[in-house]
Amino acid sequence: MAESWIAHTPGGAVVVRRVDGELVVDLPRDEVFRAPLTPIEPPPTDFRRHVGWYAVGDRTVLVTQYPEPFFGEPMLMCCDGDAVTRLYPVADGTLMGEDGSVLDLSKVVRSSAYVEHDFGTGTLILPTGPGPHAVAIQVHGAAIVSRDFNRLFAQPFLDAGIGVYVYDKAPEGTIFSWADGVEAAIDQLAASPLVDAARVGLAGFSNGMWSVPIVAARREVAFIAGIGAPGVSMAGSETHRRIKLLRDAGVSAESAEVVGTAWRLVFAIAGAGSATPEQTAQLSAALAAVTRLPDLDRYVAPEYVRNNPMLSPLPPSYDAGELIGFLTGPGDPELNHDPAADYAQLRCPIYLQYGEFDTSVPVADSVARISAANLAVAVSVYPGLEHMLNRLPATLPAALAGTSIGGFHGFRFGEGVRADLTAWLKKNVS
Repeated sequence: MAESWIAHTPGGAVVVRRVDGELVVDLPRDEVFRAPLTPIEPPPTDFRRHVGWYAVGDRTVLVTQYPEPFFGEPMLMCCDGDAVTRLYPVADGTLMGEDGSVLDLSKVVRSSAYVEHDFGTGTLILPTGPGPHAVAIQVHGAAIVSRDFNRLFAQPFLDAGIGVYVYDKAPEGTIFSWADGVEAAIDQLAASPLVDAARVGLAGFSNGMWSVPIVAARREVAFIAGIGAPGVSMAGSETHRRIKLLRDAGVSAESAEVVGTAWRLVFAIAGAGSATPEQTAQLSAALAAVTRLPDLDRYVAPEYVRNNPMLSPLPPSYDAGELIGFLTGPGDPELNHDPAADYAQLRCPIYLQYGEFDTSVPVADSVARISAANLAVAVSVYPGLEHMLNRLPATLPAALAGTSIGGFHGFRFGEGVRADLTAWLKKNVS
């Protein structure tokens, strides 16, 4: 008798059977029966040789990767227009997409629209045509180290005739040391005959948008374009993220705010490297209050939190004295750095884009503080979108939705958001 499994989905039942030692799948609603299952191979360690833009019919698509296992496993992706589809390797150069597509990289050709140059610790991607070119340096988010993920942000710049520099970030560092690395990249690019030194600008996502205004406050840059740019301190942003994750999991606003109070105290103590007697008493009371909350069990930690417990929205289960002992030290200047003070010093064109439902950044507070610091900043806030200007599928389980990118399952950039950036760049830079 065959071993069988069934799953009920909004698209109908999925039945998996073991027949003659092989796994096969039935999708009865789609009249698909006994389709063989193909083993997924581990992503090749040298997959970068396949990364880039390809001509597929009349379309140009990007194949890229997120090689770090931060969200549970490395990911391969194809970006076609606004859609980003997860890819799975089934043979060297053959990739199957979650949308049912099969991409055999040996049978497609690289796009001639762009030219790539190895440059320092990164890749300089330029539109085909005479230079020198304006260039945007794409600065990483917190969970991004290698260069290839940042290609997902490149298309609006390339469509505006602007090159993009993606690079490998130092795996360990701070927003200040990473800013130093960006400055070094500016100097390297400005010395290249391929680059118009007067039109080197900065683009950033998430955590990178703390480093970007730090750099621009130190030296002149041609422009700034940012996605999910925090206008509050890292402590403020992280408190927001934790509260939102709890609220999205069904924890009450009152309970989430009790947790938020505890985190504000933790971050204040960690930033200073010590606790005042008043903070010690307040933290003890806040941690005790957290243990009495009746609904925190509604939050189920996803894999990336289980792998990185410091990212949990729930405070660690220590008493106040133990926790303060862990936090005591030289202090962490990152936690309390105010980006609004940096924006107040900037004179270049700036365009910031936000998703209304951003998990990682408090949008209203960020927009208000940055706009008050610099009246010339242009801002767009898009209804219904998340941190990466994407719309999460409503059917995603909470464990995936909590990452804000949803594991790139059904990922789409919001309609028009990338065209808005291209239009702004053409007006202010190109």
